[in-house]
Amino acid sequence: MSREPLFRISEKGEETDTQVRPVRNEKAPNFRKLRDSIFVRPYERRERDPTHDACIATLVRLLRSSKLKVWSATFNDEGVRDPFGQVLFAQGKSDYDWWQDGGPCRMAAGPGAYIQPDICGRSKEVFFPSARLQNVIIEVINTHPPELETFYALLDYSRYNHLVLFYYVVPDTDRSQYSEYEMRDATLMLRATHYLLGGQVFRNGKPVERYGRNDEAWYAHLLNTYFGTPLRDKRS
Repeated sequence: MSREPLFRISEKGEETDTQVRPVRNEKAPNFRKLRDSIFVRPYERRERDPTHDACIATLVRLLRSSKLKVWSATFNDEGVRDPFGQVLFAQGKSDYDWWQDGGPCRMAAGPGAYIQPDICGRSKEVFFPSARLQNVIIEVINTHPPELETFYALLDYSRYNHLVLFYYVVPDTDRSQYSEYEMRDATLMLRATHYLLGGQVFRNGKPVERYGRNDEAWYAHLLNTYFGTPLRDKRS
């Protein structure tokens, strides 16, 4: 009996997530698969550019050395901005672990598929997030928004106490008119205008109504409006 679980080695010589067990056959010793990896194929290409990567590195460094508070500006029916806004998340006294894009951020999104957000955070106090101790996902956007499958996977996760933030950046900066941060004492104050919460799409504190007959139609509408507007006119 092996003292450790056994996993299949890929052609590149890397250990995979496919668990196996030895088959005791003197003539043809081999291994039998116990279970497949759930991380087989990513849902989308990963955005790669200097502005995007530098912003991720900066935010993760600050997140690991401070407490996070997320807020959004809100407006009344006449378009007047509330001077206090709405707090979406406050880390408080809880300690959080933070990871940036790569293997540690992989999240299952259907049989064999996965998404890989830019930044993920989770409280050390709980196994599964609560409304008070939410998981936090930050998608940094410079050139393109999440693709259809990734967007709906993120929307689904938001139903289960995952706060998903879309953080827009302008080339060669780590902020825009839609997203910014500042340090106040030991707290990272992050402002987000576009986010997912409780299975709903929000912009400045107001839910965005679903449009179209199916997922594809609504996503196409969001590409032109919800995601498209910030990408067209974001500025520092």
